[in-house]
Formats: sequence, structure tokens, C-alpha cells
Amino acid sequence: MKKSPRILDYKADLIKRIEYSLDGQLATVHIPWDDIREYSDEYNPNVLILEEMRLVEGVEVAIAIKTYPDGKLTGKIRCASDAPVADKIAGYFGGGGHPYAAGFRTYDISYDETIKELIKIIPEILNEKETIMDNVKSYDFTDTETRAMLANFLFHDDEVYKRVSVLSPGEKASVALCKTKKKKANLIILD
Repeated sequence: MKKSPRILDYKADLIKRIEYSLDGQLATVHIPWDDIREYSDEYNPNVLILEEMRLVEGVEVAIAIKTYPDGKLTGKIRCASDAPVADKIAGYFGGGGHPYAAGFRTYDISYDETIKELIKIIPEILNEKETIMDNVKSYDFTDTETRAMLANFLFHDDEVYKRVSVLSPGEKASVALCKTKKKKANLIILD
């Protein structure tokens, strides 16, 4: 679909408004009522910007948030191919959809509160897909070194590929201790 020069100018403005959080993993853009009223007849602002946001290097989750004068807020979510969590994020706000594309609508939370909630929940949701090996290996060790370290904490063979989200509290504590040991932090553990 061809776009008018006015819509391309608006897209450039939206790109300048993108905000990055969580070390670049979350990209958000606010689309206020004035924009909706002015541009929606020609082109949906969400469609105009979401794919661009999702394709930014390092972005796992892209969210376009529209705000309306009656207090309604809608969020359209797109996720990177290795982070299929859009439906879980939308579900937190009472919405739903597909793992890669979802949305939500709410009347009881402001834009700023929504951003704060997103910053709080997205790391938890993204970590649900992470395995023990992924979680611990992020400290620049080889696979062999990481597996050897995990074996010291009783994670053997295929157990290192268990998702962190299904671990017991004790197993999660073991993973945390393993990561602390790998960092070579000064730590005293008293039992």
C-alpha cells in the first residue's frame, strides 16, 4: 500500500519517539489521541511502526501504546522470533493473542503505570523461556566449563536444558549460587 509523504513524515516522528528499556530489549512508543485522530483515517499508526521497532537489533518486545481521552489504553505487542511471549505480556493486562503478536485494552491504568508494569514483568516473562544453561552461560564461559560448573550444583546431563521457570525454589537458588561462583564474587555462605 502506498503511503503519502505526510504519513512518511509521521512515521519518522514515531521513530524518534521510540523509547528503549531493559538494556534495549523493550521498545515502546506512545501514540496519543491527537495522533490517532489525525492519522488513523489514512494509516493505522501501530501498523506503521511496530515492525520497524521489532526489527531493531537487541529488541525482544515491541509495544505501541495508544491512549484515548476516555482513559482507555490499548497496547499492540510484537515479539522477536526467539522471544514468543506476546500472549503472556498481553495476558498480564487481560488481553491475549498469539505468542508473536498480541494486544490488550485497559481502562484502569495510565500510560506511565503501564510502562512501569511492563518494565517489571517483561524480564520475568522473558526468563521463563530460558534454560539453566542459557542463564548461567551468559557469563562468557564455554559450554564445557558451564556444564562442569553446573555439575557441581547437581545439574547433570540433560537437566541443564530444563527451563528456569519450572525449577523449584531450591534449584533456582542453586542456579543463582552457580552464577555467583562463576563471577568469582567474594561471598561467604553460612549454613
